[in-house]
Amino acid sequence: MISTVFCRVAGDHFQLFELWYHKLDPKNLGSIPAGPAASFLKKSGLNENILSRIWDISDPGGKGYLDKAGLFVALKLVALVQNGKEPSIANISFITSPPNMGEAPPHPPPPLSKSPGPPLVPAPPAPTTVNSAGVWTITPADRARYDQIFNSLGPEANKIHGNKVRGVMLNSKLSTDILGKIWDLADMDKDGNLDKVEFSIILHKENLIS
Repeated sequence: MISTVFCRVAGDHFQLFELWYHKLDPKNLGSIPAGPAASFLKKSGLNENILSRIWDISDPGGKGYLDKAGLFVALKLVALVQNGKEPSIANISFITSPPNMGEAPPHPPPPLSKSPGPPLVPAPPAPTTVNSAGVWTITPADRARYDQIFNSLGPEANKIHGNKVRGVMLNSKLSTDILGKIWDLADMDKDGNLDKVEFSIILHKENLIS
């Protein structure tokens, strides 16, 4: 059943998605830390706001890392955007060309040799780095707060009209120029309305800037 779900997400590119997953999780730990995952997704060349939305959908529980399913979803969402489609779960089965991750696709690892090799030496510990996905990750507490504000504005068909959002945005005290840019980035389908994900991105961006 699990492999069927992965195939539905990856489609004809299942083997490619598998290779990317094993490249990012070579020890098969079942999770890819936020830093390496974010650095890899940035190679797609998509802007930060779109990557933020992709991360939010791929890590719906706000765990701060991607498991195999999360990476498959992220790769498919990248491909959707690169093919001019909306990055949403509703489009996850849409057939696309493979995502362009800014590097040559990984090759399958060579078969293990049966001849004895040099003794294995433990790799030195990786240097501590700042979590580069921190600006993307919306914590469960923040998500609950954003959802509460969203629901208080009386959404219709799971969306809020821009006029209702205007007052909330002005409370941030940011300039209208900056607010306009945040809106343009968040309203990805350009319909003048915000769904719950788009609304949370706006509030999160405002909090990061202010």
